[in-house]
Amino acid sequence: MQREWYTKVLSKEIDVINSTTGKVDKARLQNILMHLRKCCNHPYLFDGAEPRPFVTDHKLIENCGKLVLLEKLLDRLKKNGSLKIHAVQ
Repeated sequence: MQREWYTKVLSKEIDVINSTTGKVDKARLQNILMHLRKCCNHPYLFDGAEPRPFVTDHKLIENCGKLVLLEKLLDRLKKNGSLKIHAVQ
């Protein structure tokens, strides 16, 4: 899903990215970078990206590369006994 949103952002602004005049509108470039940052954080930050009905299930993790990596890391740490989870009171 992240790759799909990256492609959408970049293809929409391809004229700014491929600018050969050397004159790039700074505001548009900053807007592109902000959208790419949103995509890096989680694609659900874009309006319409999250499927309806809004449910907090495993799709939340599957659609974000860094959450997939974090889940694998936490599973490995838990299996090795390196991760001790304490209840917060």
